[in-house]
This record gives sequence, structure tokens and C-alpha cells, in this order.
Amino acid sequence: MTTKISFSKKLKRLFLFLPLLLGVLTFLGGSFESPFERPLIKEVLAEESNEASAEEDAQQQQEEIEDLQEKIEEYEEKLDDLAGQKNSLQSEIEYADSQIQLTQLRIQNTINQIAAKTQKIEKLGDDIEDLKHRLERIEESIDYQEKILSERKRSYYKVEQTTPRGFELLLFLIEPSQLERKLQKTTYSQVMQERDKELLDSMNKTKVAYANQKGIFEDKKEEEEALKAEIEAQKVNLEGYKAQLDSQKASKEQLLRDTQNSEAKYQQLLEEAREELESYKTFVQNAGGGLIGPNGLGGGEEGWYLSQRDSRWANDRIGNSSYTIFESGCLVTSVAMVHNYYGYGVSPDDLADVDSYFIFGSMRIPWPAPSGRSYSMLGWGYPEGKIEDELDDGNPVIVGVHANNAAGTHFVVLAEEDDGDYVMYDPYYGPDLDFSDYYSTSAIFEAVVFK
Repeated sequence: MTTKISFSKKLKRLFLFLPLLLGVLTFLGGSFESPFERPLIKEVLAEESNEASAEEDAQQQQEEIEDLQEKIEEYEEKLDDLAGQKNSLQSEIEYADSQIQLTQLRIQNTINQIAAKTQKIEKLGDDIEDLKHRLERIEESIDYQEKILSERKRSYYKVEQTTPRGFELLLFLIEPSQLERKLQKTTYSQVMQERDKELLDSMNKTKVAYANQKGIFEDKKEEEEALKAEIEAQKVNLEGYKAQLDSQKASKEQLLRDTQNSEAKYQQLLEEAREELESYKTFVQNAGGGLIGPNGLGGGEEGWYLSQRDSRWANDRIGNSSYTIFESGCLVTSVAMVHNYYGYGVSPDDLADVDSYFIFGSMRIPWPAPSGRSYSMLGWGYPEGKIEDELDDGNPVIVGVHANNAAGTHFVVLAEEDDGDYVMYDPYYGPDLDFSDYYSTSAIFEAVVFK
């Protein structure tokens, strides 16, 4: 026999059951965070500060770099002042010493900068590794949250699908048990919606944190690559400064040998150098024409022609003189051309920058030769037979000529013999020219070859 339960008893039973139902639902749906989400969110939203000792080291390095830079600027100003006062052996020595000191400061400054950037790269490497692990954990958290959210949505959909549709009030009156069932489902649905909202908020925060950390990661990677490129460039500069320092020391030693530490000898050499450079300058002034663009006269048929008028180096000074390659650089440019002929990429300014090659801008003998070859004087005047022999052997010959009705001197390169004439590469007029169109063989006063 079926026992009927009154509506009041069913309602009473429902309210007694509700606390238990809510407790179960809270237990099942109360935590939507991943096991590592809370510490992770705190970690990714705040960058850890650097250790105090590391910051102090970096600050000290920066102060040293700034102090060195100030000293470098002081010596650069000092050299500018001394450049116009080089009229005695003592001032020349002071200038040489200041050059050496400046280069030593540049070397030390470059070493410090490389060390500072290397340390920064190491720190960036640690940061990048930490960020990499952090991003992996954030991705795991997002995957976990999306999985839970998907499960919640499916559960919610099932609850909604089983919810009575229409005539609910009538059913409640006819069968009170429907009200109990409806209350259970409604309560569960509300709890799920609240938890889903919390989960969405948490997941959105995690995604924002991920985007921020991803941006920081990419920025640090770019910074690391930029620092590595800067270090490589500074290493090249460092080697250049070291070579420059060696050259400056050699130049000072050569100066002392040339002058025998005598002011009278110094003045004699200075005057001889000025006369030579002024003679080259006089040729240019009488020749007419001005600067040209880069490779403005071409490379010549064989491709090794260079012009002293080329804007890339025309205004560079020769050695430690005030004369430029444009106005007095015929010999420097001719020697550079022969280096190029033998396969060494040398430009006039490469030679002009090496002080030890010059005494007050006048090229010292022996002239700097291509690797594996040496300076060889063929003779003063016009040693015709020797010139032809060298050209037959494939060795270009540098000759000095009196030009413009003896108004100045000039150097050119003879490339080959051509029916009693010579094809020349003239650092002022251009490549592949007939020597006789510009000069006479009787005007040749010197011939040199590298072999």
C-alpha cells in the first residue's frame, strides 16, 4: 500500500536537505584555481628586485665609465689645442704623449664597457630563463582553467536541459515534489554561475599576466641580442685602439730617433716635410678641379684605381700634419693603389691614419709595402730600363714627377708599357691615362716598386 507524504512534510524535508546540498556543491565547486595559481599570479604581477650587491657593482661600473669618458673628452680638447702649437720638439712630444694617453683611456673605457655589458647579458640570461619557466607555468594554468570552465559549462547545460519547461506553477500545485527538485537545480545553477564568473575573472587575469610576461620576455631577448652586437663592435674597436696605441708609441720613438732629441734637427725635418707637402699642394692648386663623389672616376680597367679627390677620405689629415689627402695626398694614394693591385683592400685614409708611416705628414722611407713585399728604389731621375723590366714582370711602378711647368710635384702609378708610352693611374686626373698626355719622362725624378 502506497503511503502518501503531505506537501508540508516534503517542503520541510527539502529545507532540511538544502544545507547539506549547498555544502556538497561548495566542496565540489568551491576552488576553481589551479594548485599553483595564487603564488603564480603574485609572482608574474610583480618583478623581483635585483640584489643590492649586484646593483652596487653595476653603479660602480657606470661611475667608472663616466669618469673615463670625462677624461677622454678632456684629452680630446687638449689635443685640439696642441695641434696648433706643434712648432717645437717639446710640443711634438707632448702631443705624442697626449695621443698615447688618450688611446690608453679609450682602451680602458672600452674594456669597462665590454665588462659591464657582459655582466648585463649574464643577468638577462638568468631573467630570460626564469621568464621561460614562468611562461610555461602560466600556460599550464590557462589550460587548467579552460578545462575546468569547459566542464562547468557542460554541467550547467545538462542542468538546464533537465529543468521543467512551462506549466511549472501548475505542476508545483499538483505535485509539490517538483518544487523541491526545482529548488535543488536552481541552487546548484546559481552556485555554478558564481564559480564560473570567478573562474573567468581569474583566467582573464592570468591571460593578461601572460601577455605582459611574454612582452617582457621578447624585450629582454631583443636587448640581449643588441648588447651582444654592441660587444662585438666594441671588441673590434678595442683591437683598433690597441693597434693605434702601438703605432703612436712607435711614432714617438721614431720621432726621437729622427730628431736625435735635438730641437735643431727637429726644425730641419719639419721644414723639409713642409716643403714636400707644399709642393704636392701647389700641384693640386694649379691642376684645378675639386672633390668628387665616392669612386667618382671609377676603378679603372683593372679595378684598383683610387683618387685623392674622393670625398670619402679627401679631407682626412695625413699622419700628424695639418695637410689633407686632397691637397697633398698623391703619394699616399699611389701607395694605397699598389696595395689594392696586389689584392689588399687599402684606402688612402687607412695609410694616412698610421702616424708611424710619416714624419710631419711626409712619408718615411721605406714606404709601407704590401704584405710579403718590400720597398725598392729603382733610381733617381728616369731609370727607363728598370721601369720597363718591372712592368714586364707585372709590378706597377710609382714615379714622382715635376708637373705644371715645375710648379709643384706629384706622384702617379705606371701600370703598363704601351707602344713607347705608359698607361698610368693618376691619383688626381684618373685611371687608364696616357702618361705622355700629362707629363714627360724627363720630368720623372724618382721611381719605386714593391717586390
